[in-house]
Amino acid sequence: MIDIGSRLELLLDDYLIDRTAGVSQQLHRPTPREIVFEHQEPWEGNASVYDTVFQDDGLYRLYYAGNQVDEETGEEPHPEFACYAESQDGIHWTKPRLELVAFNGSRDNNIIIEGIGTHCFTPFKDTNPDCEPDARYKGLGRGVGEQRLTLFAFKSPDAIH
Repeated sequence: MIDIGSRLELLLDDYLIDRTAGVSQQLHRPTPREIVFEHQEPWEGNASVYDTVFQDDGLYRLYYAGNQVDEETGEEPHPEFACYAESQDGIHWTKPRLELVAFNGSRDNNIIIEGIGTHCFTPFKDTNPDCEPDARYKGLGRGVGEQRLTLFAFKSPDAIH
């Protein structure tokens, strides 16, 4: 018997199930609901994926890839970006204009990283109380091109810079 205490567990296999007499597991299809976030900016494109969300002291932080792919040729007209959005309730999102990375000559966007490390970029908050203040937030991302098999690590004091 495995003691899981009072925490909830997602049952995807039989690891935590002792017996299944008279019952079976069934994976239900998700039910589409309202749209809470759209990728509509020119730097986001039609291939914006890899959304990562975590709650941080009452603020929801969303990180995602901004990427455009020509559906006929497979060409990418601009490099992949890591973009940022935030929400107080997880439903209504804002894309703050961070002025960190230029896109088409303007920094008026929510891009936080360009190029290396943006593919599959996955940030998180380090809750270790001994964590250095300048590394409170960390992230991992894959390289691109010849470095596509390389994993890059990032750190940040504020989850943005």
